[in-house]
Amino acid sequence: MSYSEDVLHGGDAMRFHRVRTLRRALIALIASILLYILFAYEPVNIPVLAFSPSTPDAPVYQSRPVYEYTSLYRLRANISFEERLEEQLVSLEREVRSKLLKEEKDLVAKKRIWQITTPDLAEAWKSWISQWRDNNAGWEYKLYTSPPTDLMPLFDSIPQIAEANQKFPSIREDLVRYLILWYHGGFYTAIDTWDRVAMRDCQPIVKVVEGKRDVSLVIGVDDDEPYLSSQTLKQWGWMRGFGFGQAVMWAPRRFDPILRRAIVRTISHVLVQESLPKGSWSQRQLSRIGSHIDTSGEVSGAGMFTDIVLEVLSESLADGHEIRDRDAGLERRVSWKKFRHMKEVMWLERNQLKDKSDEDMRGLAVLPINVWGSGQTHSKSGPSESDDACVNHVHGWRPKRHKIFG
Repeated sequence: MSYSEDVLHGGDAMRFHRVRTLRRALIALIASILLYILFAYEPVNIPVLAFSPSTPDAPVYQSRPVYEYTSLYRLRANISFEERLEEQLVSLEREVRSKLLKEEKDLVAKKRIWQITTPDLAEAWKSWISQWRDNNAGWEYKLYTSPPTDLMPLFDSIPQIAEANQKFPSIREDLVRYLILWYHGGFYTAIDTWDRVAMRDCQPIVKVVEGKRDVSLVIGVDDDEPYLSSQTLKQWGWMRGFGFGQAVMWAPRRFDPILRRAIVRTISHVLVQESLPKGSWSQRQLSRIGSHIDTSGEVSGAGMFTDIVLEVLSESLADGHEIRDRDAGLERRVSWKKFRHMKEVMWLERNQLKDKSDEDMRGLAVLPINVWGSGQTHSKSGPSESDDACVNHVHGWRPKRHKIFG
């Protein structure tokens, strides 16, 4: 080999050595960065669940949708009892409002987050609780792990509330949630929810946070499958194929009329359930359904609440409002039709109501399913990490041996 060839070969070797050295340094740098991320951004451990929801059976659809539902509890409801109880709540509201300071007359609620659970579940979900508390600077945070002793005295003038709360543990959690949100207002979220972004950064509701929207209640779609067959509904343990969620609710203003009606219906429905004669047709129907479906949502939960919302909208919105269903009777009731596959927030503010309807409705915002109900295996809810997902919920999870407050 000539001298020039030897120099050339040596130069190639040096370049190869430098490239290999740089490559090793780059790999070491990347590994260091990954290790830093691993330790500096330790993922939150999901608590061990007593129940792990399984993927539902493949759905069977029917050719025609069901946009309305008739609850057995409404067929047997004591309407006069409900009217008297609601009037008592209206009277209590008037009494409280008469004593408010001038700056409180607009009924704007404090920015406060409420959660309700048991002490052991609070321990299991403590990292998720901390996320709600720490991620929302400027918001108060209140966690109840036992019956709130400061709540029932506020309703001393309406003894039926305390009586129902004491006598019927099955409705206690729902009733307490409605009472808190109606009287105090604020943001309720279930213990098994994760706050993906701060409230002030949740784009679908940021205008409410800033006080730029005239609504007193914000809810979200949670189930949106009106074409499901009765066979699939039974297999999935559903009473109906549509509904608004209960895991997350926000009352930006106090004394929302929809929540008031929810208090009334919760007590009324549990009394209906208690009063059904053994062996009657209604009792047999509920027993048959309840053997494979959780019917508590129809008594005091999401099913009952969904009916109230559609009913109030039917009563309150202007006659020509665009969400009225032309196929739902001569009065064109508001059915689920316009809530199917929602993509944008539906703002139903007071300027859209009939005259003198603000005693029954003071503004409602309905969020698409992907905001508070993403990550489900149905209803086109979108992934948990979708851009508009502000809250993640462990859908289908229920405590195995725990009942909140009873």
